[in-house]
Parts: sequence; structure tokens; C-alpha cells
Amino acid sequence: MKIVRADSRHGGSAKLSLANLPPAMLQTAASRLVWIGLACAATAVVMHLVQKALQPDVAELQKQLAIQINLTAVIVVSLCLAAAGHFGWLAPVAVLRFGLFLEVLVGFALSTFDYLLPWDTQHPVRGVSWMVLWISVCGLLIPNRPIIMAAAIFVTASMGPLAYLIYHPGPIPLNLLLIWNIPNYLVGVVTVLIARRLYHLEAEVAHVKEMGSYQL
Repeated sequence: MKIVRADSRHGGSAKLSLANLPPAMLQTAASRLVWIGLACAATAVVMHLVQKALQPDVAELQKQLAIQINLTAVIVVSLCLAAAGHFGWLAPVAVLRFGLFLEVLVGFALSTFDYLLPWDTQHPVRGVSWMVLWISVCGLLIPNRPIIMAAAIFVTASMGPLAYLIYHPGPIPLNLLLIWNIPNYLVGVVTVLIARRLYHLEAEVAHVKEMGSYQL
């Protein structure tokens, strides 16, 4: 009887990337994206209806072509991602890469809504953009190499300035633009650092389980 230790070539010391993540971890991450896709589609529809019911001025804004295109794109792409992951139309690695596209798309949709609304430049900025929450969710739930994760987060956060240049009808003071957009980048940096550690820990646990399994 020969006892063979499970292959441990992709040990915990390997660089974090989709290529060397344990299959079980990849599948779990892809399954999370199915729920993220469904949640995005549902949230987009619910918030559209809530805004229409509670804020008539915003309801008029939602009739603009840019908002309608963004809303439709978010719903369609989110449902396509959920279906691709659920029915196995794409491999788990492809699903995670698809998730990066959804991350940027939703970031642009959120920013478009921010800058189509008129700004009161006589008062300080209160609160932060929904982008902060979205960047955190994507960074913590979509594993990838830190450099890829950081690039996706940077592009997503940069959808804010891009949407301002495209859609806002007039200039906004630089200090207000900075205080509105800087938190998106800061949260992105913190998210990458936390996610990198979490993914390494999760990968190490999976590798330990593999190394502890034997074939007779």
C-alpha cells in the first residue's frame, strides 16, 4: 500500500493569483459573484422605484437617457454574470474576471447619478459617495492579484472624475470635488491591503487541507 501526499506545489508561499488559487476557493468566489450580480440587479430596480416614490425631482432625473442606459446596463450585465456563474457558462476564473467589468460599470453608473444632480456649491459636502461601499464590497469579495485588484479599484474610483467631466452641467469647486472623490481612493487602498491578507489566509487554509489529504 502506497501513501501519497496531495500535491502542494501551490503552497501558501506562492503569489496570490487566479492561476494558483485552490479550485474550491475559486468556486466559492465565483458563487459569491452570482449573489453579487443578483443583488446588483435587485438593488438597481428597488432604488429606482424608491427614488421615484420618495423624491419626485429625482424621478424626473431618472428619465434622462444617460440614467436609463446606465440602469439597463447594470441590470443586464448583473443578470448575465449571475447566470454565467450559476449555470456554468463560464469557468470560475472567467466569472471573476467578468466581475471586474461589473465593478467598473456600477462605479460609472453611481458616478453618473452623482453628477447629473445639481450641486450646491455654497455648502460643504456631507457624507460620501455610494462608491465607497461598492469598492469595499468588490475588493473584499472578488479575489485577484493585488496589482489587478488595485488597478480595478483605481479605474472604478476614477469613474467619478470621468462622470463629472461628461455629465455635470457646470464647474464644481476643486475642494468639493477632492473631498467627494478622495475617500474612494483611500478606501480602495485600505481594501486592497485587507483583502490581500484575507485571501492569503483563505488560500493557506485551503492548501493546508490539500496537504493533509492522502491517497491510498
